[in-house]
Amino acid sequence: MKAKPAGKKAATGRRARPASRLQLAAGRHAAAAALTAGSLRELLAGPGAPGDLIRAVRGAGIGIVRCSRARLDRLAGTPKHQNVIAVCASRPQPGWRDMQLGDDALLLAFDGVQDPRNIGACLRNAAAFGVSALLVPRRNSASLSPAARKTAVGGDFSVPLQQVSNMARELRALRDAGFRVFCADAAAKQELYRADLTGPAVWVFGSEQSGLRRITRDICDLLVSIPLPQAAAMGSLNVSVACGICLAETIRQRRGGRRNA
Repeated sequence: MKAKPAGKKAATGRRARPASRLQLAAGRHAAAAALTAGSLRELLAGPGAPGDLIRAVRGAGIGIVRCSRARLDRLAGTPKHQNVIAVCASRPQPGWRDMQLGDDALLLAFDGVQDPRNIGACLRNAAAFGVSALLVPRRNSASLSPAARKTAVGGDFSVPLQQVSNMARELRALRDAGFRVFCADAAAKQELYRADLTGPAVWVFGSEQSGLRRITRDICDLLVSIPLPQAAAMGSLNVSVACGICLAETIRQRRGGRRNA
């Protein structure tokens, strides 16, 4: 595989109007992760905000802006914000070409995933399994909304998300750099647990409704399905669940686990 080069206290105010270069993350766990990562610039807190988080933010000398629950709902895009929204400094999102990636490099790519909660859940998976970066299309894809960051539970602070203008071109570039492209598809004949998943790789998952685009499918080196004994009754898996299963099997094999014959 080709080597890659290595890659203030916020002022409080009466109104919760974050600057354009700041980002919002809803939920107590996302806010706590932002605080730990040093990215928290201000905390927007509503009635019933978690006392332990409020004390930690105050102890760090970071400003707290009191907001109504209705305003938090609007900013978060969901009422499930646990009465807090973190205002975070935007962080550089390095591309995979700028990273030092070894022979066990593992990336994720999403080909049109629309639900931001799925992006957030997959970021959480990515952080747990040591994924180096997550790639999404610049258009026709969910973004890192406050709801996505809430679901990520801090995963977005450890796994860079790279937006690409042409996913097919990016996947071809990854192949040229020594990666194998694994694609998950419920209709694939090759089962996940019988596939060789060793070596540098990028896992690709399609949209919730239509799955992988044909152009993406044609780039794949390996197209696999997850065996589901009750598929007829339950249908296909949620993309974040499928992502977690595929990553877990990849790591198991890389740690010396044998694939099924």
